[in-house]
Amino acid sequence: ELTTVTGDAEKGTFSIEVASTSGINVGDWVCVSLVNNDPALVAEELAPHATSSNWTELNDNGVQIYDYHQVKQISGNTLTFYEPIMRKIEAKWDGRLISIRIMRMWEWKT
Repeated sequence: ELTTVTGDAEKGTFSIEVASTSGINVGDWVCVSLVNNDPALVAEELAPHATSSNWTELNDNGVQIYDYHQVKQISGNTLTFYEPIMRKIEAKWDGRLISIRIMRMWEWKT
């Protein structure tokens, strides 16, 4: 885990506010991660539908979001990505930013 998400961001935007950008560099790949089983968040995610008691994975582990991005710019505690954010981010749900490693497959020419 690199840091926590401290600001809200709308779907389709490119920037988020985090507690610290220490250890994060332009060009790094990161994942905005949210795993939370707060009933209000689950209800928001499923709206207009309701959860069912037999949906044990959702009820036990909650909403699980993993949104991958490459860092384009760092300004203070704001990170800007090359890719748009794919789901609305709300700091109140305790999102995290985690480091990921991208393995690239190179084409060998003979």
